[in-house]
Amino acid sequence: MLSFKRFTAKARLYSLFGLCLAAVLIASLAAPAHSSAQGAADGKVRFVHGVAGAPDVDIYLDGQLAASALSFGTATRFLKVPTGTRALAVTVSGNQQPIFQGNVPIGVDFGYTVVIQGTPNALEVGLYEDDLAPTRSGHIRFGAIHAVKDAPPVDVIQVIGTTEFPLAQGLAYGQPYGTVDIPLSGGDLVVVPAGAPISSTLARINQLPLAAGTYNTIVVLGSGPSAALLPLS
Repeated sequence: MLSFKRFTAKARLYSLFGLCLAAVLIASLAAPAHSSAQGAADGKVRFVHGVAGAPDVDIYLDGQLAASALSFGTATRFLKVPTGTRALAVTVSGNQQPIFQGNVPIGVDFGYTVVIQGTPNALEVGLYEDDLAPTRSGHIRFGAIHAVKDAPPVDVIQVIGTTEFPLAQGLAYGQPYGTVDIPLSGGDLVVVPAGAPISSTLARINQLPLAAGTYNTIVVLGSGPSAALLPLS
């Protein structure tokens, strides 16, 4: 688990279900996956605040302010960052005292999604790698992150009509999932407790607004076990 962030356009928080469990779809535009058009020494990072009830945070990259007052349920787009080992620090917004510090290795053909997770009283930072190589024709790249501390594993399922397509099964908190290319076919995206039926939906995004060649990550977020366990009771 490492740390950091930077401010740019914010991703849309789609919906809330139950108490405070939510799913955020982070979609990057179909920018060139290889950095040759932007210089061979650039990598990419993006940042998510995933802890309900936690304060806004500032993020510093190599001592420079990268994201200011990032709040729960918001995210930046991919940001261009020089490759190599970058020093990252997270502070409560307006406070210079770091609540997390670490080093992050930035490469060329992959990026990182950095998630502020944990609990309001004990923030953690998760570092998740994104494969930014070109997608297959007519496909999107999909990834998933479980950022609800002390919540049980979940399944992420694509629903097209009455047909269900599991995309991530048994996804646990802080567990790297990686990415997979799936055909561009629309439908809904549903998050359920691991092994549970669609009727036990925790979060749902209807009619995904996706485009071929884009990179998309679902972040399941919230705060406390009640947010994730409520649908199980």
